[in-house]
Amino acid sequence: MYDKIEKWLNDILEQEIPPETVAFCFNLYEDDSNSWSMELVGTGDFDANPDNSDWACEEGTDFDTRDTPLSWEEDAEWDEVLEGVIAALK
Repeated sequence: MYDKIEKWLNDILEQEIPPETVAFCFNLYEDDSNSWSMELVGTGDFDANPDNSDWACEEGTDFDTRDTPLSWEEDAEWDEVLEGVIAALK
């Protein structure tokens, strides 16, 4: 999974990052059973407080990943996919 995420991110981050971008947010979601997708969003706001889940709502750019997210098949539960993505991003 690491190689797939690395290539996807490298391709995206070749684009110019808008100057108002202060943070990145990875939107991970399940499309269908065992079908997962992830988008990258640049935001104009950031709040490290774990109780503020709305900090990423001030989207400045989605780097066109809303139309072309990273997608893959994986027979796993949400927590397992999330842990795998976090490990790959780290």
